[in-house]
Amino acid sequence: MSLIARNLSKTYKEGVNNQTVFTGVSLELDRGENLLVVGTTGSGKSTLINILGCLETPSSGTYLIGETDPLTFGRSKISKFRRDYLGFIFSEAYLLPQLTILENALIPCLATGLPLKADVAFAKQLLEQMKIGNCQDAHPESLSPEQRQRAAAVRAMIKRPSLILADEPTGRLDSRSAEPFIDDFLAAQKSCGSMLVMVTDSPDFKEKFDRTAKLDKTRWTISGRRKYGVDENDTVLNIRNSSEPAPALGLDEDEYIQDVESPQPKSESKPDEGEKLDAFRRRFQ
Repeated sequence: MSLIARNLSKTYKEGVNNQTVFTGVSLELDRGENLLVVGTTGSGKSTLINILGCLETPSSGTYLIGETDPLTFGRSKISKFRRDYLGFIFSEAYLLPQLTILENALIPCLATGLPLKADVAFAKQLLEQMKIGNCQDAHPESLSPEQRQRAAAVRAMIKRPSLILADEPTGRLDSRSAEPFIDDFLAAQKSCGSMLVMVTDSPDFKEKFDRTAKLDKTRWTISGRRKYGVDENDTVLNIRNSSEPAPALGLDEDEYIQDVESPQPKSESKPDEGEKLDAFRRRFQ
């Protein structure tokens, strides 16, 4: 699984004028790699996350995940794509107060049914890896901001998404808790095999990431240690002729996307009631 973006730009129309957010963003990631994007307030970081997360469309440029161009999808298909292949984490943890930390981590599983035993086991494994395994039965109000953010990170990784998008996840953490959070988050992200793009206004953690980039309205600068990728002076290859948009996949409403590698194996047999979390199900009935 890979991510390839070429010459992304975003411009908003404001009356008779145009407001350019950013131009010329090109990046490339492979399975398990991560990128830190640094920019000041108003530089377009959140807009970039929204475009990569298929919440907005770019004004120009191309964007592929695997061999799929999600920008060609209609509303139903793009919702399925986000559900199955993307994970999100923000500066706020956005945990549900009535649920335990373990239950909060399993919420994405509700989109395709109910959590299976394998989901529960993986959630517990991630909670341990994020150093909050002893908090799985606690509720959010009893935890520190750092612990809540660690739980939010587990929720973003629970379905082993192809791409995790992190919008200022350390924005509400102090410097003493932010660094260990990043260390554990990156280790867990690598073990999941997910790609990660994180945006922030602080360059404090740039040495911890495979690649770093600086974003402002007129310049996109990218550097790092990864084997493959697009540097600012690299020759940018055309993914396709701009006059020949990549075809949509033409999915029926009940079909899954087939030309994107599935982030986790599908079970051939349906689980029985004993394999589901009864207490969790009752909370959502």
